[in-house]
Amino acid sequence: MSTENSARTFEALAADAGLEPVFSAPWEARAFAMALGLSEASLFTWDEFRAHLIAEVGSADRVREHDGSANPGEYYEHFLRALEHLLREKGIASEAELAHKLREIESATTK
Repeated sequence: MSTENSARTFEALAADAGLEPVFSAPWEARAFAMALGLSEASLFTWDEFRAHLIAEVGSADRVREHDGSANPGEYYEHFLRALEHLLREKGIASEAELAHKLREIESATTK
């Protein structure tokens, strides 16, 4: 099963169980699918990714406590930042490669 299909299957299982939608936008499902696929390809472990996500959310929580900001829909923004940090740390993608790919994704989603 492709990672894109895994994300769709995950979403369908949640819907069948009567749960709220897991992804509120297509890019969130793609981010999940990318992280899952890269982990399945053994480029990093899911635990490595999870540790980066926990750190990213914790950092955002400290900022939120300081300035009082809140954005309940930002989980997948943290998810994506954690993935970007891990890809850079592991040498899987450079800053320039990530920036280029993000521009491609943004361009595709605005069309």
